[in-house]
Parts: sequence; structure tokens; C-alpha cells
Amino acid sequence: MKITKIISPGLRPAIAATALAFLAVTSYSQTPQIFEEFNPWSGNISPDGIWRKNGVWVATGGNTFDPARCILTSTYPGESSSGFLTLRSLANSLNGAEIQTLPKYKYGYYETRLKVTGVGDPANNRGVVVSFFLVDYEVSGWEVDIEFLTNGSWINSPNSGEVTFNYHLPNGGGSAVHYQTLPFNPQNAFHRYGILYQPGRLDWTVDGVIVYTANNAGFTNPYGTFIMMNSWTGNPNWGGLAPTQDADSVYDWVKFYPDVTSVPGTGSPDLIVTAVTWTPPSPSAGQAVTFSATIKNQGTAPTPSGVIHGVLFSVDGTPMNWSDTSTDSLAPGASRTLTANGGPSGSSTWTATAGSHTILANVDDVNRIAEGNESNNTLSAPLTVGAGGGVLAPTGLTARAGKKKVTLTWNQSTSPNIAQNRIYRSTTGSGGPYTLRATIAVATTYIDTGLTSGSTYFYVVTAVNSSNQESPFSSYAGATAR
Repeated sequence: MKITKIISPGLRPAIAATALAFLAVTSYSQTPQIFEEFNPWSGNISPDGIWRKNGVWVATGGNTFDPARCILTSTYPGESSSGFLTLRSLANSLNGAEIQTLPKYKYGYYETRLKVTGVGDPANNRGVVVSFFLVDYEVSGWEVDIEFLTNGSWINSPNSGEVTFNYHLPNGGGSAVHYQTLPFNPQNAFHRYGILYQPGRLDWTVDGVIVYTANNAGFTNPYGTFIMMNSWTGNPNWGGLAPTQDADSVYDWVKFYPDVTSVPGTGSPDLIVTAVTWTPPSPSAGQAVTFSATIKNQGTAPTPSGVIHGVLFSVDGTPMNWSDTSTDSLAPGASRTLTANGGPSGSSTWTATAGSHTILANVDDVNRIAEGNESNNTLSAPLTVGAGGGVLAPTGLTARAGKKKVTLTWNQSTSPNIAQNRIYRSTTGSGGPYTLRATIAVATTYIDTGLTSGSTYFYVVTAVNSSNQESPFSSYAGATAR
């Protein structure tokens, strides 16, 4: 929703000469034109003439903005950098704080490092709005926002959050609000939030990664915009009623890179699938098949930690299984193999049917991770399943524990022309998933060595004939290595 900001021209004078001087600077470098660290200064205007604490005056939402609540400090607990700005909304009243640039700026990348207040009471619809935004209040009313609404239920979550990305265009150009889920709670630590502004396009970023994009011909404001931050309260439909305790949000710095067309100093992850495999490798009809995919980050930035690196496996276009347990960051150039652990039906395996099939692996299928290229996430592979019934499984599998080893014995398949046996192992349980441990010449025993004492291992065995047809899994056997 659009939040009207009531402006007093006398309290927000245009400083034309300063604005023109800054707008005249054209730079395409990765060095910011503005890098404000908010080291303390005296008075309301910064020594370089770029920033002003606004007020005292009645503004957004009927709040009284007071420069006394724009608090500059040299340090902040737990942080090694210098210079911090705290914007404070006092308890039980309509009040807040606001700061802005005096010059206007235009295309480029705008970013702040911010720790949002933890004050919010969703049950009683109380909280504040904490913002970082671009606005041309003097001429057009053009506005683009990053706003946190602390009356939302996310405020009570230990490890997730929410931010809103908004724009409001003049002359009926439209407005929109996007609610972006975060894989962290923004009250717990400092994070970076940014806006990449190009003609006809806006990208919002979190920690240097583009997470949301909007395209609109109205994103071409010719007048330039002020950079602003504020904290305010009192709107029951946007941020909530006044909180019952002081709400402090802390800004570490603000940067602006003019005319850049990508996020400076950072890249983006780019996930691809480099291999699709399955076990057993030559299944017969009726066998339980477990899919795996090797994923690679071929981008220039790591994937975020704590976010699921998911893979969806489809058979002939039908979603069948998925992997959703991998959450560690994946570095640029690194690879990882993910194995199905669930699916729409609750099963982590596919029951093979005879015939030719196409197996498709889709990494980040629900777009949890913002990537530099969102169109290269799939890889398919052909799979032919035999009719089954031609090769019988080995029987009587037993497992005997030894010191850091397990000895397996079984009765060989009674089918003709058996050429190999394959041994599969699981460390998660008798139900698998099982991965191929060894392929051996025809035998009825196998010793699995190099095991961890005290760990339990589960095994199944198959038989493979001279036509490379593989039997179903045998019954399982398990043992705990000594």
C-alpha cells in the first residue's frame, strides 16, 4: 500500500547548487560515490553537506519526527566497524526519526547495512515501520521502498523473517507491494539490503544477491531521488499501532554507486545439474529406484547458508521425488551430490516400470536461491527399465560385524548366466536410500572394510546377468561395526 508522506517545503528546502554538483558526477566504477559510515557529527547536517536529520515536524502517519532520535555513535556492541546511526521510535506515542540526503541521485545501486529492531507485538498489532527508500517528494512523488513491518508474525521467529519491497509511481503509473521471505530474522544481526535502479527495471537485493525484480516503464524518473531512512508507527494496516517500548533500528552505513548495471563487488550463484544417477543402475520393473543429482555452483558468489538446496526428480514429466536436506553454502566452482529423501507421495524412491523413461533433475526448483541465471537448472537422462522377472534376487543375506568391518554372505541367484553381484549400503536405515558400494565378480561373500566403530550399516545385494539385467534387491541385513 502507498504510505503518504506529508512534506513541509519550509522544513525540507531544496539545495539546488549542491544537488546539481552531485548529479553532474558520472561514474561507472565499482567505487561508491557515497559511503556514509555515520560517525558522529554536531548539528543536523553532516559536515560534507550530504545528509540531514529531519524534523521537528509532523510527517508520515501523523508521527512527530525529531532529529534528537537520529542517534549517531562511534561504535556498536559486537561490531568492528566505526560509525552507526540509530533511528528510534519512542514507546506509546506517534513519533519517529528520519534522515535523508540533500542532493538527489538517479540510476545506480543503493545499499545499506541494517539491524532491524526486535520490538513488535503481532498479537496486539503493535510495531513500527523501518525503512530504506528512494523518493522524489519535491516534484513527482516517485518512490521505491525497502520496509520492515515489525507487527508481523515473523518478529517472533527464531530463524526467518520478512521484508517488503514497494514502489509508487506518479500520474496513475501504478504501485505494488511484494512480501519477501528471509531465511533469517533481521532483528538478530546486521544484513545488507539494496536497490539496483536501471531505466525500466528495479532489482531488490539481500546481502548482495538479487531476490526480486520488477520491470515497469515508469522506472525512469527524470528528476532524481533522495536517499532516505526512517522509523515510524501508528498505522494499524502498515506496521501496527505504537509499541509499548522504545524501538531502535541501527544502520551501519549507506553506499551509492552511480550508473552501475549490476551489484558492485559481488556476483551471484548459478546452480546447474552436472549428473543424474540412480540405484540400482540397471533396474528391472518393480524395483525401488533412488535418484541422485550432482549439482554445481558455476556462479561467482556462494549460495546462502541455511537455505535448502533442493532438487526435484521427475519421471517422464511427472514429479516423483525430491531432495531437501542440503542447507550448507556451496562455494563458487564447488559441487555436491544430493540424493532423494522424499516426494509428493511420501516415498523417496520410484517403483520402476518397464520401458524407456526420461529422468529430469531440477535444482532449486522452487527458487529459494536467487541466481545469476534462472534458466539453466535442469538436466535430463534416459533410463531403460527391463521387464523384470528375468533375474531372481540373491537370498539369505546375512551380515556379521567385525572390527571396523562387516562380512556379508548370501545365496547366489538361481537365474542363469549370472555375471556379477552388486552390493548396496545404507547408513540411514533398513529402508534406505541405498547407494552402490561395490560391483564384484560372481561370489557369495563380501567384506566391507574401513568402517566406523559403533556405526550401524545396512546392506542389500543384487545379481546381474550377462545381458546386464539386474535383479531386484535382496532382503536387507544390518550390523554394527565393532
